[in-house]
Formats: sequence, structure tokens, C-alpha cells
Amino acid sequence: MSDIKLIAFDYDRVLTDENLNFDVELVKYINEMKNNGIVVGIITGRRWAYIEKMKNFFDFIVYENGFFLYYNGHIKLCNEQQEKIAKEAKSYFISRRIDCIFGELMISCTMDKLEYVQKIKNIISELEIVTNIDRFIILPKGIDKGYSLKKVLDLLKINTQNVAVVGDGENDLSMFKIAGLPICIGNSIDELRKISKLCSNKKYSKGTEEILAKLKSINYRYDENI
Repeated sequence: MSDIKLIAFDYDRVLTDENLNFDVELVKYINEMKNNGIVVGIITGRRWAYIEKMKNFFDFIVYENGFFLYYNGHIKLCNEQQEKIAKEAKSYFISRRIDCIFGELMISCTMDKLEYVQKIKNIISELEIVTNIDRFIILPKGIDKGYSLKKVLDLLKINTQNVAVVGDGENDLSMFKIAGLPICIGNSIDELRKISKLCSNKKYSKGTEEILAKLKSINYRYDENI
């Protein structure tokens, strides 16, 4: 049996309802885990201006899909070359007035903008395109949720077998492959379901509530062989 020492959540459609409103009913579960010594965090594609409101509930927040970590202050997780590539891609989209959401380094676009991707990849070959439900994210190679989770674990000196993650979309796959206990909910994509060790029947935040009640009932321990 392994103890859960850290749990990381995707934000949209995991800690929120289908309309992307945070479910305040989750706060009691978050506090329960923190009182049991578990580090509780968010790993999201959202920009800091959007997700900052969550900092009082969680121990850490990874934002812009792995570029940045908030933990006792803001920490840049990418290297200089990755930052340069991200800025070149952002400049390309902004200069052409392509309607996307721009973070400090991340680019998030609706699926109808995919026609521009091949053009920019011909210019900047060190880019990856990660789909996420109804959008795609443009990132330098090596930057993803799994990469950022490893950085957090190194910082806190926590082993992967003591980590649980909860997510629903394609961009969560990289962190699911790292965590000892990957967890899906009712609205998770099939790729996540195939590698999950626990899954709820309910969807969105209610599915997460169901999972957290289950983890509490087993004292935040799991059989790593399941």
C-alpha cells in the first residue's frame, strides 16, 4: 500500500461544473486532505489572472500548462530556449491578428485555428500542439503537465508512487503517465480511462467529490498493484 502525499487536479470540468464554475463543496475535501498532511494543487492551462483566485485554497498552482508554478511565489519552469520558442510563436500569432488566448508564454486557440499550425511549425520546428477538449495549446517541446508535475515533486521531494492526479482531457495525459494513482471522472476521455486506477461515475466536480469521498474512506492509501 502507498500513502498519497500529493494530489494534483486539472481545473476546468474537474474542480468546476460543466459551466466552469468552481464547486465550493470541494473545499471541505481539500481542507480534509491538507489536515492529513497531503499537498493539494492545481495543474491547469489557465492563465494566472484567471486562476489566481484559487491560491488561498491550494498549496501550489501550475499554470499555462506547465510554464509556471506558484508556490510561495512565482517560479518559471521553462528554460531560456523554450521561452524563446514560445515568444516567437506568440509573436507570429499576434502579428497576424489570429484570435487566440495569449498567456505570458502559452497560446490557446479554438479548433478552427488549426489551419495556422502547420505554417508556424514550418517556421518553428520545436513546437508541439496539444489538444484539450474543444481547444488546442501551442507549446515548446518538453513543456507539458507531466514535466511540471516532475518539477513540483523534485521541489517537494515526493516520489511518484505517492502522487494522485485527477483530470479529464488530452493535456492531462502526460501527468497521468507519471502519477502512481491516476484518477478519471465521468467526463474523462477514453485515453485517460484506459490508464486510470480509479474512476467515478459522476461527471465534472461531482465526479471529483465522489472520488475524494472514496479516498477519504480508504485513509488516502491505495494499492499500487491495482
